[in-house]
Amino acid sequence: MVLTSQSEQLLALPTFKPSAPALADLKSGNVDTRLVFVLLTLAQQHALDISTIKTGHPMEPKTRGGFVNSHYYYRAVDIIAIDGKSIAGHETDPDIVDVGRILRSLSPQDRPDHIFGPAAWHATLRYTSTAGFKNDPFHNQIYADHLHLSFELETGTDNQE
Repeated sequence: MVLTSQSEQLLALPTFKPSAPALADLKSGNVDTRLVFVLLTLAQQHALDISTIKTGHPMEPKTRGGFVNSHYYYRAVDIIAIDGKSIAGHETDPDIVDVGRILRSLSPQDRPDHIFGPAAWHATLRYTSTAGFKNDPFHNQIYADHLHLSFELETGTDNQE
């Protein structure tokens, strides 16, 4: 596959710091263009340390609960640090909270429809699930140390606001 101009722009930013597997995923040209747009938007304002897009994620096409695993389809990303600060232990840091605000400022069709993170991050932001921010104890525990952004549908989003 050929890289899009947004993928090339993202790769050129010194603030975009993917793991080797995430870099390979991006260079493959398979990463969903909506996800590339979101990462480019965020990396233009903050340094992002990316752990996983697809390669290295342990689940197959479906999760244990039977849901679509967006990582498998190159439609999800895990961010482990922002501006050099790990998500774990810095959930309410202004820069990390700002990433949530930037995400919320995106139009519903451009914003990931599954935005997971630590409980304190969600409590600070106070955004709703209809805007894509999924704040529940089960998922907050899973995503206590990173932000997970994903597009669940092949096209469009489930965002209602």
